Amino acid sequence: MYFARIPGANELGTLENDTVTSETIDLGDLDTYTFKAQPGDHVEIRAVDTSLTGDLYPQMELYGPSGGNYLAQNYADVVSVIAYTVTEGGTYTLLVKHWSVRPPTTGSYDVYFAQIPGANELGTLENDTVTSEAIDLGDLDTYTFKAQPGDHVEIRAVDTSLTGDLYPQMELYGPSGGNYLAQNYADVVSVIAYTITEGGTYTLLVKHWSVRPPTTGSYDVYFAQIPGANELGTLENDTVTSETIDLGDLDTYTFKAQPGDHVEIRAVDTSLTGDLYPQMELYGPSGGNYLAQNYADVVSVIAYTVTEGGTYTLLVKHWSVRPPTTGSYDVYFAQIPGANELGTLENDTVTSETIDLGDLDTYTFKAQPGDHVEIRAVDTSLTGDLYPRIELYGPSGGNYLAQSYADVVSVIAYTITEGGTYTLLVKHWSVRPPTTGSYDIYFTSIPGANELGLIYDDDTLYEIIDLGDLDTYTFIANVGENFDIQVTDISALGQLTPRIELYGPSGGSYLMSDYDNDIAHISGTVSEIGTYTVLVKDGNNGSSAVGEYEIRFVTDGDNDIDGEDLSEFIVDYANLNRPYADKDGNGRINYQDVARFAREFGNN
Repeated sequence: MYFARIPGANELGTLENDTVTSETIDLGDLDTYTFKAQPGDHVEIRAVDTSLTGDLYPQMELYGPSGGNYLAQNYADVVSVIAYTVTEGGTYTLLVKHWSVRPPTTGSYDVYFAQIPGANELGTLENDTVTSEAIDLGDLDTYTFKAQPGDHVEIRAVDTSLTGDLYPQMELYGPSGGNYLAQNYADVVSVIAYTITEGGTYTLLVKHWSVRPPTTGSYDVYFAQIPGANELGTLENDTVTSETIDLGDLDTYTFKAQPGDHVEIRAVDTSLTGDLYPQMELYGPSGGNYLAQNYADVVSVIAYTVTEGGTYTLLVKHWSVRPPTTGSYDVYFAQIPGANELGTLENDTVTSETIDLGDLDTYTFKAQPGDHVEIRAVDTSLTGDLYPRIELYGPSGGNYLAQSYADVVSVIAYTITEGGTYTLLVKHWSVRPPTTGSYDIYFTSIPGANELGLIYDDDTLYEIIDLGDLDTYTFIANVGENFDIQVTDISALGQLTPRIELYGPSGGSYLMSDYDNDIAHISGTVSEIGTYTVLVKDGNNGSSAVGEYEIRFVTDGDNDIDGEDLSEFIVDYANLNRPYADKDGNGRINYQDVARFAREFGNN
């Protein structure tokens, strides 16, 4: 006769945490074990038939400190399971037996026991690591890690067995135990993404998700904890980083940023199969949930303006685990201000470059308040698939000041309000579809632009507007001098719509402009001494026409500031003669007009 009374029964002693106990059920046997637990503890127990015959159906019953009916029970043909969260402190009793007496059976078995918190069979999960382990029949693998409120943890368990039968299941438990905070299982890659709310030691439990059928197999655990993760190092400005996503991989990078910095990041699938969907998540210095995220079939994109100074973390992974995928990828990274991959844009120049898949091209130029800049990006690829997009950023970064994209010619016209270094970002406007191609950048900054030189009284010149072209001329004038400028389309097809803009010596917005299908015309009287800039371009919507034009210039001035002008100024200033003595055009005659005249006299 076998006899067991609960509480009090404890034939085989205490179940130790993270252990496997091997025993045998004799005919009619009643095996009892005990363990102590506190409210909130979570216990996982598995009883596994290890007999060669496979006839044993291990049945487990769990009893509380006060006895009574069982709190949980389970039986199965191979692996029986109990998962229970303790509500009463004290000594608990586990009863193991064969589930039925028809037919009566004997056999050996193993009991796996894990009690959380406290379980830590396989040690601490280190940040940015991969841990390789194996699930035996009925196995319960436990790991721990410490975390603070706001930390974000990403964990992936990957079946690496040759059979592919293992479905790794993960459960994440907090410092106080209780029910799991997050769980997931999958046929290949299981995923947990969790943001910590309570500081302390967390426990990860890994097991096969089901006991029907019972399965064994090897697996890898990928672990990343943010902030702190930095597996692949610092993202350097204006660089491309090439890496590979393995099955279940979590790649992490960091960079430092200040409030106002603008960062652009693109992750590009470069694998031959094209199966990788790169997903990026950007985390701030304090961790927490991601600040920005994106995934795509070829090129994923993050554009973010920083609000908190510190170290930022970029997490790159395959966007889904169904199907699980591997592949190579490139990360393009640009941080503004600071980015300047392709150098300084020189005034009145054309720069020819190429956009690769996911490319971020950056340029800089210096400017003063009042400067007027014109920038055009022109698709020069044979396919015509590139839609160039340009974004202009100020010396302090932040959001862009101006942007444009178009199927052929994108245009920015901007008058500077803050002195310093400006950044131009060029990219393909969309990632659907992702595209590559060559392009030209036309750049003009006024005052200072003078591509085609000085024009004089009664000049008639012939020039050509190329695709996106910006032609600039200058003339020198004194207060009261008159001018007349006419630009005529003389191209054979007549597609050019000439547009003319006149800028004063101090830059700023244009003083006057005109455009027409055939002839653009401006005329007036100079109210400020100095050098004037004439800008000629195509005025069509889209700015995509080309053609030859004629420019005619007429003035009653002599295109310089010389001794004759000096003699006149002395008389005009002495007599407070308006408007001729008002050299800066501000409506007042004072010492500033003397300084202005002296400057222009010295320059010319």
